[in-house]
Amino acid sequence: MMLKFYANSGSTTPATAENVALADDGSFTGWRSIAPTVGFFAGTVPEASLARLRAIIEGVGAATPGPIPPGAVVETIELPNRDPLVVSGVLSGQPLSELTEAARSLLDRMVGYPRAAVGLDGNRLVHRGTEPLELDLATVTVRANFWRGYYEPAGESVEALAGPGSVTAEPGWSLELPVFTVPAGDDITTHLSVDFAIVANGNVIPVQVQHAPDIPEP
Repeated sequence: MMLKFYANSGSTTPATAENVALADDGSFTGWRSIAPTVGFFAGTVPEASLARLRAIIEGVGAATPGPIPPGAVVETIELPNRDPLVVSGVLSGQPLSELTEAARSLLDRMVGYPRAAVGLDGNRLVHRGTEPLELDLATVTVRANFWRGYYEPAGESVEALAGPGSVTAEPGWSLELPVFTVPAGDDITTHLSVDFAIVANGNVIPVQVQHAPDIPEP
């Protein structure tokens, strides 16, 4: 094992519980619970990126992180032959910043490598990956937040669907979602989130798929 990275917080709804594990050969596996695509992931880091990460890890030395900021997501890095490093408070330019940014980047880029996962395609939930995934869709909550210009609130729409219950999502599966009326104006940005649950090893795990495009500063 080269690196493991965890991001956890009970202050979000659903709870944040993300992780990625990177092996010495560059293969990785992981889980996302709040992301553009949620579920299980697996892939391989390109050799150039893997070599850079190896160099960063070798350069860590005995560096230790500072205290965790109040209310922050608890981000933890595990390295071979080291105690776990809680890096939530690490800022750019500080010791461990390169390692922390690389771990966060790996977690973000992992959503492009779904194994058994669910994402959004327009107004539909869709299966992503090659393997089946058990879902609990007894209740599916869809929320749209509308922003005018640069994050000026322009309204919100929420709808809770009585879904189909227990479902095995396989390649080609999808679920249609409601289409909300967008406020008038050509400067409206829509952020969409969908809450449901994944069933893994007998556990029902709340998750949230998000579509939240950045809004450029004026």
